[in-house]
Amino acid sequence: MIVTKKGLVLRVRLGGEKGKYIDILTDNKGIIEVFVRCSKKINGKHIAATQLFAYSNFCLMEKEKRYYLESAEPIHIFYNLRNSISKLALASYFLDLIHYTVPKDNLQQNEILRLILNTLYYLTEDTRDEAFLKSVFELRLMSELGMMPDVIMCPVCYEHTPKELVFSVNRGKFYCKNCYESIENDFSFFMPVGGLMAIRHIILTDISRMFQFKISNKIQNILSAFTEEFVHYNLDYFPRTLIYYKSIIKKN
Repeated sequence: MIVTKKGLVLRVRLGGEKGKYIDILTDNKGIIEVFVRCSKKINGKHIAATQLFAYSNFCLMEKEKRYYLESAEPIHIFYNLRNSISKLALASYFLDLIHYTVPKDNLQQNEILRLILNTLYYLTEDTRDEAFLKSVFELRLMSELGMMPDVIMCPVCYEHTPKELVFSVNRGKFYCKNCYESIENDFSFFMPVGGLMAIRHIILTDISRMFQFKISNKIQNILSAFTEEFVHYNLDYFPRTLIYYKSIIKKN
């Protein structure tokens, strides 16, 4: 059976002497594995459409629950990522998180494809800081996966917008500073109200408008620490791509 799918190439690996396997985040079936025949030739006709970070329209042969590439046309290949080591490393980290968290053949991941495409667009266009994009992507991805923190009100006094608050990573809730009680091994962040407003915007706004806000460097530093810890705590996953990215920005 022939099927067509739009998707982003997440991973590429060798498939013997005659081709390669690519993992694609599709628009309607989660992550699928596709075999690309005779793909090692430098002048292969599908080389651009099947490279890492390529967003393409794929025509596939589905046979016995396996997919084989028939043809592919690139839609956007995010070429400018190759011009910056830090951008390339950060984009690789994003793909790692998706590959680790999104189930194969899952039909409910449309928003995650939109999220990564929008994030890569802003990353290549230099219109948003890397730290900003990293925080937004991490927190929204977790929310799309069903691990959204509770950001409506303090669960103790029901205050909606306290002047001083603490965000508990373990409990996935924010507390008024006076209501917060530490628990053993709690990961918590004292956060200004501007940080709470940024978190609400990231997880509650439509993806098309999600990147349309600004925060100070102080709030960004707190938000960066919070979102990274939130991902690590909930997934128990700290990929090598993140370690590499952090080593690069430390040098700069």
